[in-house]
Amino acid sequence: AKVSPAAVASEVIRTLGYDIEEKKLSVTVTGEALAVEADEQLLRQVVFNLLINAVQAVGDGGRIEFHVGRPEKGELAFEVRDDGPGVPPENRREIFKPYFTTHQKGTGLGLAVVQQIVQAHGWEIECLANEPHGAIFRIAHLKVAA
Repeated sequence: AKVSPAAVASEVIRTLGYDIEEKKLSVTVTGEALAVEADEQLLRQVVFNLLINAVQAVGDGGRIEFHVGRPEKGELAFEVRDDGPGVPPENRREIFKPYFTTHQKGTGLGLAVVQQIVQAHGWEIECLANEPHGAIFRIAHLKVAA
């Protein structure tokens, strides 16, 4: 179906409102309001898992940005950027494996589920450093809906 990643992110942010307010986080949605072809429930699961990870990673007063852009013609990408502690380079591949976690309360399944959904859609996911500190989770190669 035609789905707007930015609209999905805004819904998820409302769902996470209590956690966001409790930590006094700044959470913004930026970029293009374009639609992609995707399974809406699965896209919502991806966005939820990435945003809840960011909320858990950043400290009080931290910043999270959900950004939608068009790196290539006909394709869309979105990123969840945070100013938390980031992911050490040696863990950037490991974090997508089931049961790998650096959080005391985490199960290590959230990002494994994200990766399965991303691969099922033919997209790509990567974890990058967000300089000067933090993490960027980028989902790329989403097809812009006609």
